[in-house]
Amino acid sequence: GEQRPLLLLVHAPGRRRRRRRLDDHDRLAFQRDFARALDVRLALEQQCVGLFDYPAQLADSIAGDSRVQAAMASRTGGVLGRPVDFLLPRKYADSALAKECRDAFADAWPTMAAEASMAELQRNAVSIGFGLSQILWDTSGDYMIPRPLPWHLRSVYWHWTLRCFVAMTQDGPVQVRPGDGSWILHAPHGEYRGWMQGAIRAIAPWWLARHYALRDWARYSERHGLPMIKAKTPARGDPVQGDAWTASLQTPGQETVIPLPQEVDGSASYDVDLLEARDTAHDGFRQLISQCDTEITLSLLAQNLTTEVKEGSFAAARVHADVRQALLEADARGLALTIYQQLARPFAAMN
Repeated sequence: GEQRPLLLLVHAPGRRRRRRRLDDHDRLAFQRDFARALDVRLALEQQCVGLFDYPAQLADSIAGDSRVQAAMASRTGGVLGRPVDFLLPRKYADSALAKECRDAFADAWPTMAAEASMAELQRNAVSIGFGLSQILWDTSGDYMIPRPLPWHLRSVYWHWTLRCFVAMTQDGPVQVRPGDGSWILHAPHGEYRGWMQGAIRAIAPWWLARHYALRDWARYSERHGLPMIKAKTPARGDPVQGDAWTASLQTPGQETVIPLPQEVDGSASYDVDLLEARDTAHDGFRQLISQCDTEITLSLLAQNLTTEVKEGSFAAARVHADVRQALLEADARGLALTIYQQLARPFAAMN
C-alpha cells in the first residue's frame, strides 16, 4: 500500500490535544513463565522467523535477573548519560529558519525525549535487535511537539510480503513506516533481520542455566545447611520418656538447652549428635553461576573486566575500557541517526 500522510491535526486554543493513541494493552494482560528450556527454545525460534510475542516476554523475564540488569544499566546509562549536542547539517548552517527550528527542538528535548522512553527504546534494541515507539503529537504550545510512547514488542511482527514491521493494535494491524511521523523504529542492525543480532539469543541459555543453578544451590543449602539431629536414646529406657524427649528435639528454638538424662553407670543415657554433609559439591554451583555471569556480561558489554582480568593488569584494563567505549560510541551513533531521521525531521516538517 501507499505510504500514509504524516498527520492530520486540529488545534483548539487553550486545550491540549494529542493524536489518538493506539493501544496494545489487550496483549499485555498475560505474561508467560519461561521456566522450561522448551519455552525458551520456542521463543528463540519465533524470533528467527520475525514473530516477537514470546521473545518480548522472554526479554521481560530475563530483565529481572540481577546480572542482566547491571550490564544493561551500564550500557544504556553509558549512552543516555552523555551530553547531547544539537547540530545543523552543513547546507543549512547559515539558515536562520534552520537555527530557529534547532533551538525549538533543543528546548523541547528534555520532555520530548524523556529518559524513560529513550532507555526503553535502547534496551529493546540491545536485547531483541530493535525498539519501537509510537509518536504522539502535542499541539498545546507554540510548536507541535512529538512525544515517543514505548510500544511493547510482543505486539509486533515482521510482514514478509510487505517487508515491514506490523504493530497489532485494538483497531487492527498497522504498518510501521519509519520517518512518517507516527513511529520511531530504532534498528541499529538494520530493519530487515536485524533482530537476529539481538543479545537475547546469546543470553537466554546462560540465563536459564543461571536460574537453575541458583535454584538448585538454594535447595542444596536448605538440605545441607541445616544438619540432621541424631537423637540417641537408651534401648532399655522408659519408652514414654524417650518419646517425649525425642519430640522436644523436633522444634528447637534459639539458644536451646537440651536436657540429657544420664544413669550413674552410663547404661541408660541420652545424647545428641549432628549429621552434617562434608562434601564439596556446592562448588559446582558457584562455578556454573560464575561462568553464566561471564557469558551474560560478555553478550551485553562485549567485555568483562572484573572476571577476565585476573592480575589487575593496567594494559588489559585499558583494552577492556577501549572495547566498552567503542560499543557505547556505536550505540550513540545509531541512536543519533534514528532521532535525526524519525524525530527531528518530522519535527521540522510539522513546524
